[in-house]
Amino acid sequence: MKLQRCVIERGQRILVIVEGRDAAGKDDTIKSIVEHLSPRDTHVVALGPASNREQCSWYFERHVSHLPAAGEIVLFNRSWYYRAGVERVMGFCTKEETEEFLETVPAFEAMIERSGITLLKYYLDISKQEQKRRLADRQRDLLSNGS
Repeated sequence: MKLQRCVIERGQRILVIVEGRDAAGKDDTIKSIVEHLSPRDTHVVALGPASNREQCSWYFERHVSHLPAAGEIVLFNRSWYYRAGVERVMGFCTKEETEEFLETVPAFEAMIERSGITLLKYYLDISKQEQKRRLADRQRDLLSNGS
């Protein structure tokens, strides 16, 4: 809450990216962060599958509209890194699209930071054994939100 007050007072912009393996705890981590923050100045972004239009647009375009304005903190529950991992593995993008992404993402993030946005990236990892256990727990308890 102290950080948020400082961000609001100084007109700062903070972008937090939370990535990680399935069942690594992304949702719970984000919930813990935003639990006591003002929802007017804190936004969680969890984009669904790209629309037909988004599939034909510049890859980063769908993320840009969610970047923080002055005094805001934005948390991405997964982000553009989805392209290099899940999309490639699942066949949602080509090898060439993945290579283009890997070449352009450093410049995109540099532009974000040059614009005055503080970019924080976190990757949550768990062992394959723990991931398997958590996914099995989800199958047994459909009401657990898991992350």
